[in-house]
Amino acid sequence: MTREELFDLVWAEPAVVVARRLGVSGSYLARVCTALEVPRPNLGYWAKRAVGRAPPPPCLPSSSPGNPSSWSRDKSERVVIKPFYQAACLYRRADDREAEHPLVGLTRRHFEAAAVRTDVIDDYLRLSNRSYRLDVTASRGGLATALAFVDNLIRAFEDRGHRVVIAGGFQKLARISIGGDENSREYFRLAARRPTVVYVGNIPIGLAIIEIKISKKMQYAGYGKFVPAEEWKGRHVGHTWSTVKEMPSGRIKLVAYDPSRSAGWRQEWQESKTGQLAGRVDEIARRVEKAAKILAAIE
Repeated sequence: MTREELFDLVWAEPAVVVARRLGVSGSYLARVCTALEVPRPNLGYWAKRAVGRAPPPPCLPSSSPGNPSSWSRDKSERVVIKPFYQAACLYRRADDREAEHPLVGLTRRHFEAAAVRTDVIDDYLRLSNRSYRLDVTASRGGLATALAFVDNLIRAFEDRGHRVVIAGGFQKLARISIGGDENSREYFRLAARRPTVVYVGNIPIGLAIIEIKISKKMQYAGYGKFVPAEEWKGRHVGHTWSTVKEMPSGRIKLVAYDPSRSAGWRQEWQESKTGQLAGRVDEIARRVEKAAKILAAIE
């Protein structure tokens, strides 16, 4: 069922009648309309219509880039509407400039839950790919810096009229391998993540934020723990040894890329000092806009 067909249905008969015909609940039908950006009659509309006092139906607005344009009850073709319904509810609060951006707040809650489940402080926090969240990869120590940067970056894009979304499974968009900071064991797990996308017009640009790892000499201190060699005090239990481990550095890297893989374009911004990218969000937004124009010409 297309947005246009759904729009015609909900303005032809009361929602309870339409829901019964489609085999869903009235509340679920309301969520489908919200996810597909289909306006519904206000409370009292049908009573006014019965006495000829109802206003005419509105026009169906254009769908936002990246949003589903159809819905089906068939499991093989179903668009999962929950993320888009959630996003619509979140964006109603996105105008509050004093608060954290809703998408960042949602992502923070997933990371904080993951931090509670693990005692590991020197590696990336592991989250399920099913989590509806932004494409951020960070350690417990680097999380605050990464999320603060993402918050500023999203607002910079939105101030320029561009929409940042978490891509839906129905879209033929894929997250690329960032490379360098992702070892082979993590490749397939990270590649399966739904990409974070900014729409410049109708052109999607993928955005991935990852905390950079660096090689660091570590000393075994007993009980399965390692400490940085420069902090080694000589106190240990049993046999000790030194090794080199890949450790999160607190510095971040942003990778912008073509998630449709039609052109294979990508560009990176990497910090040499912590917090360096925070003041470059406007510059980054302009560079992404220029890239989107080039990708639009290729299409």
